[in-house]
Amino acid sequence: MEHIFGKQEEYIGVMLTHFDFSVVVSRKNEGDKTVTYVSCPFPALKFGFVDTLDKFLKDRGTDGVLEYEVDDELSILKVDDKGADMRKIVHAVDSALMKSAYTNLGKATDCLKRKMRQYLLATHRHWMTLEKYMLLNSIIDEQD
Repeated sequence: MEHIFGKQEEYIGVMLTHFDFSVVVSRKNEGDKTVTYVSCPFPALKFGFVDTLDKFLKDRGTDGVLEYEVDDELSILKVDDKGADMRKIVHAVDSALMKSAYTNLGKATDCLKRKMRQYLLATHRHWMTLEKYMLLNSIIDEQD
């Protein structure tokens, strides 16, 4: 939940994980745009995730990674600002994370693993697992 000018706005993300790496894909309304972000509690550029994700997104017909911000604890990738199909984006992010995690197997330090777990624990109310996301989408598909 986010409090903006006394108004509550709910948004939820999808947590994806492969091997020792996890990311959260979330969508948020920002004015007249719906923006999709990927939050990476690891140095995404160092592990090649930014380039891999950009390629996977472009292969699926999106603009790729639009912006990249980094601080000490978190990398934030802006991947869509046009309200593209969230399922397509989640699938691309999941595939890119799997490839990056496999490529960097064993390279995550214990300290980095702990920071990723702490991030997930701190944000767990703002995301759901991929399995739950897929289940909800299948229910939505059945209702259509």
